[in-house]
Amino acid sequence: MDISPSIFTFTDSQLIHQKKNELNRFLSSFYFPVNIAQAIFAIVGVQLLSRFRTTTILAVSMFGFGFLALPIVIIDASTDSKWYTIEWIPWLLYPFYVSMGGCLGVIELLRGVIPRDIVGEDPIKLRRMDATVYIFYEVTGTASFFTTYAILARGTTYLILLPILFTFAGISCLRIKHDPNHPTDLKKDVKTQRNVLYLYFYSIKRGAQIIFSERRFIWLIPGYVLSSFFHQYIENVLFSMVFAPIRWIGFGTGKFIGALFVLVLAKRVYTPLPWIRLDSIILIVVLWVNFFIPIYEWYWYWCTFLLLSVGWAAGVVSLMAYVQSRLHSVGSSRDEGISPLGCVMAFLYSTYKLSSMVIPFLIGRYLPRTSMVEFFYVLRIIISVGEAIIFLSTFIPKKSFALNPKGEPKDEMAKDDKMESSGLVEAIADV
Repeated sequence: MDISPSIFTFTDSQLIHQKKNELNRFLSSFYFPVNIAQAIFAIVGVQLLSRFRTTTILAVSMFGFGFLALPIVIIDASTDSKWYTIEWIPWLLYPFYVSMGGCLGVIELLRGVIPRDIVGEDPIKLRRMDATVYIFYEVTGTASFFTTYAILARGTTYLILLPILFTFAGISCLRIKHDPNHPTDLKKDVKTQRNVLYLYFYSIKRGAQIIFSERRFIWLIPGYVLSSFFHQYIENVLFSMVFAPIRWIGFGTGKFIGALFVLVLAKRVYTPLPWIRLDSIILIVVLWVNFFIPIYEWYWYWCTFLLLSVGWAAGVVSLMAYVQSRLHSVGSSRDEGISPLGCVMAFLYSTYKLSSMVIPFLIGRYLPRTSMVEFFYVLRIIISVGEAIIFLSTFIPKKSFALNPKGEPKDEMAKDDKMESSGLVEAIADV
């Protein structure tokens, strides 16, 4: 594609339509590098957890995201571009967007780490906090739909609010207080001769080692990674042609309700296993009911989106609390300068981001395309098999065959005696 500025000068509606398609194709090329940056920087964030306070890292990432968004807004405003045009060399966007993806990767990692630093390892408090944060997250995300109309009405200069709001968010992060009774992963006296590159790959290895070495963690790969991928694929690909307000408000409402269930039932549902099982059953039923009873009314779509997202939101919120409250019994004598919780969260998130690039590529390349009906039929079979695997994986942990499992004895909030000689016992010991 010619990237000279002259091609973005429009003279008639047909040319505008052509350039809009070119711009959309160009912007879609950001998908892979931005996702890769998120996966890479999520692992980088693990090295920072033992050297800086979690709130400081989070604030700097917020400031960085806002700072990187500012040049894009300024350049766009200075060229007097409309929402469908661009009059400056688009390849200049790459450094900004990829760097913003890196900041986002660190932010997503810290979303899974900072609740434990604030409320400690109490499972009930963690479930309530994660659920409360997720509720605000979904309310804000659903409300952001209306920014589309603001941009259409006021132009992209409306996005000047982005760096301003991220700056305020960073300042707010600096004021977050840690639980004084719970030590964090910060270790000021960490001294290691290992280089940064070694620690980077060691973080990946340690995260995989923790997950794949114990029955209570190994199910997280299908339970979190595969489940998150299926839901994002269904929401953003399979139903991408559905009218946006119905889709966004439907999914947003369902996730809000799912997080609310976790908040209300924090003392009664002990693990994420019941929620993930419920989600798998709902997703399979809804997909096939929608196939055999193809109704295209708005209320049918809205109910479909709501049902698809309730169980998933409840599962992912309680799953985060599950991990945050159980790593106190993971030995870490070899983890000098490494946060075990950070390693696990970064490994799960990076695996999810990479799978969200690889699996759609394989689906688009190898699934039959003789007709859309056949394509979606085979896709339903693949998703159903995947959800069946997720459902069965929830029976891997010990004592998980109950309807509402209470977890393993080693998950109790008790200090593990064998950890007292570990190098980072202060960072992961129980309150």
